Amino acid sequence: MRYVLGIDIGGTHAYAAISRFQDGLWTRPELLRLGREVPAIPSALHAQANGLLTVVDLHRQPDIDPVRVARGFSRRIGDEVPIVLGGEPFRPDVLTATLTRWIVDQALHQEGLAPERIVVSHPGSWGPYRRGLLHRALWEAGLGTVTLLPEPVATAESHTASGHAPLASADPLAVYALGSTHFEVSVVRRAASHPGFELIGAYEPAESIGGADLDDVLVAHLRARLGRELEELPTDDPRRRILGELRAECARAKEALSVAPATEVRIPLPRRVARIPVTREEWETLIRPTLVSTVDALLHVISACRVRPAEIHRVLLTGGATQIPLVADLLEAQFPGRVAVDPDPRVTTAIGAALAGCRIAAETTPPEQRRHSAPAAAPLARALTEPSLAGPSLADPANSAPSRASASRAAASRAEPAEPRRDAHRDEPIPSPPPRPPVNVTPLTLPRPKSRLQSARGTPNPRPADRPRRLTWSR
Repeated sequence: MRYVLGIDIGGTHAYAAISRFQDGLWTRPELLRLGREVPAIPSALHAQANGLLTVVDLHRQPDIDPVRVARGFSRRIGDEVPIVLGGEPFRPDVLTATLTRWIVDQALHQEGLAPERIVVSHPGSWGPYRRGLLHRALWEAGLGTVTLLPEPVATAESHTASGHAPLASADPLAVYALGSTHFEVSVVRRAASHPGFELIGAYEPAESIGGADLDDVLVAHLRARLGRELEELPTDDPRRRILGELRAECARAKEALSVAPATEVRIPLPRRVARIPVTREEWETLIRPTLVSTVDALLHVISACRVRPAEIHRVLLTGGATQIPLVADLLEAQFPGRVAVDPDPRVTTAIGAALAGCRIAAETTPPEQRRHSAPAAAPLARALTEPSLAGPSLADPANSAPSRASASRAAASRAEPAEPRRDAHRDEPIPSPPPRPPVNVTPLTLPRPKSRLQSARGTPNPRPADRPRRLTWSR
């Protein structure tokens, strides 16, 4: 069965969604099973001693040498400093392409055939340089037909399918993305040339802000409450072990406080098990300054796009850290009644990428099968492959050497009259341009070049015909 694949490689986890073509329609995207129990896989790669890269599950394999494990590499694309694993340097774009290839192989194994279209999301703040690096790395990994899609556009596609975003409204949408290791705000709107969305502006701060940074705030708070019990440990080894368990407990407490007013953090100390209660009010007091700065950044990017906050139709949330109730409360204070979040904002981008893949596949469908696809989805494929949104595509014939088959097709197209192009919106032929006026080119006669002897003495000095040629032999 035909299907498209949408991939979102985040800082800590990677998600993928597929949409199948069934009964003449594209189905609602479903999450692809990447792990054994969950649909996500950690965004981590392990470099073996022979240089091979393998996907590892850090939760099931905690004894792996951390020196050979790379994490969070997708956000480092464009950084000239390589990631060193076991003494060997690796480029971040190559690591990202390797994980993307592994996800595509998982889809091939589960579905029995290759996807018809692959859409990979990327931060909206990326420029042509970063997109070009990832495109080339995907091409070298054997994925030459991948479309790169900005994450804010994928988020808008997912919210449109859920009913949060307008189907036909020119009002701009604000996208607030807060993941585990990154933060980005952007503004999108409906495009005039196609039914999809276009990116107006995006902003990502130089210093990373994410859910992991909020965990650090809680870790520092609990370390201060423990006080001497950590300082009196005999060696650094138990202190390092306890701090690792404390960080894991703080991450669990953050998720628990998203649905409960209070929780308890348990820390196994050498002499006792410390049980420290933490309330949501206490937790929100700690993280409020950081989250207020993210809301200010959203207001700043809206103003930079020459849009007033009152003109924002919806504020779309994506990323696992947006499940913190204080995030929605702060945004609701600035945009009352216009904040929208999916039940699981961690998978919003992957689902939106799969929906965009359906639109692209509708345009690449042969004419005899195009009646089964949605006609309004076709123009979006051209917009997603434009350099302004998706960067240079290595699958474009203009960026690759022409094959013999393409050359023969080009010759056949020149021999036969081509059909007139049709307007996709008005469903009528596009008139041909007027003929060009004739161009008269005046021939340019260059002076005859003079020989070296003519220029030096004025007359040539040819060798007499009767003078024998002198030959020399060398051993």
